[in-house]
Amino acid sequence: MVRDRFTSRAATEETDGTAGTTDSLGDVVKGKITEDPAPGVGNGGRRSGPPGSSAPSSASSTPTSSSGASGSSEPSGGSSGSSGSAASVGPSGSASAPASGSASGGGTSGAATDAEAAKLQRKRTLKDAGRELLLVALLFGVYKLGRGLVSGETSAAYANAKQLLTMQKDLRLPDEAAFQEWFMQSHTAVLMCNKYYAYVHFPATVAFLLWLWIRHRDHYRWVRNILAVMTGIALIIHMLVPLAPPRMMPGFTDTGKDSGDSPYAGAGAKIANQFAAMPSLHVGWAVVVALGMAVVWRTATGPSRRIASWAVWLHPAITLLVVVVTANHYWLDAVVALLLLVFALAVLPGPGQRPGAGLPRRIPAPRTAR
Repeated sequence: MVRDRFTSRAATEETDGTAGTTDSLGDVVKGKITEDPAPGVGNGGRRSGPPGSSAPSSASSTPTSSSGASGSSEPSGGSSGSSGSAASVGPSGSASAPASGSASGGGTSGAATDAEAAKLQRKRTLKDAGRELLLVALLFGVYKLGRGLVSGETSAAYANAKQLLTMQKDLRLPDEAAFQEWFMQSHTAVLMCNKYYAYVHFPATVAFLLWLWIRHRDHYRWVRNILAVMTGIALIIHMLVPLAPPRMMPGFTDTGKDSGDSPYAGAGAKIANQFAAMPSLHVGWAVVVALGMAVVWRTATGPSRRIASWAVWLHPAITLLVVVVTANHYWLDAVVALLLLVFALAVLPGPGQRPGAGLPRRIPAPRTAR
């Protein structure tokens, strides 16, 4: 009987140890244990088994630390800690939802800002275009007014032309009549000069201004102001000093009229001022076009643009040749146009500069101590 009682007691302790170990592992699996249990101690502080059974307890510490890292270590604070973690740094979609909403809101606000900026830019562009068209219309109206004022100055225009021819002869400038006669030996050369004079001057200037207005707005304002100053002063000279062109003088040939390419025939005769030979706006505007393109391309890196910045000067050179061959201007007409350009460059600020930036400022007088 004693032997059976001892055996029953041993079986009971073994069963209790096994149950303690099972409860401990169950708590670990359920995430209820946050610290490693003492080696060899089971549920309720009872020894879970003999000293050799400490390995399962040590092994159970691994899932405990893993469970703690997952954020579900305690059941009492699990819900609050879990929700706070989901709102800030949760690994699942619970944390990405607020960030996604914020990014979406920022993208929508940025798109609205870009659309508003584009709308304002279009309004500004239309306003600038309207202002430029108004300026061109104003210059054209002043030009027609000047033509009307000098329309009755025929005798003065011919007299001034005779005096100018005498002055050029005294200055030993080349004779325009002989120069034209030499070129007239080639019908093709004269025909090309007529085409260039009638169809290149104004379209090339307009195309150049449009290119500047679209691509180089600061340079456009600079070139526009130069053309406005030159044209305004030229109109004053046209009214004060009417001058008949060489094609109206004896010894010259009106090549444009002979070939049918004269811009002063038909409707052109009602618009153009026939006695506005000095200064030559053909030459003056051509030099401004070449100067503007050279300034824009002077810092170009490509070899083609550097070459073009020099080749563009062929335009004013060809224009000077054309106006003489077609007997529309004298040599001195081109000289006066260049003087007007020099004056405009001297009084106007350069590209990107404020008005008056290049002018000397008055030095204030020193203050006297009181």
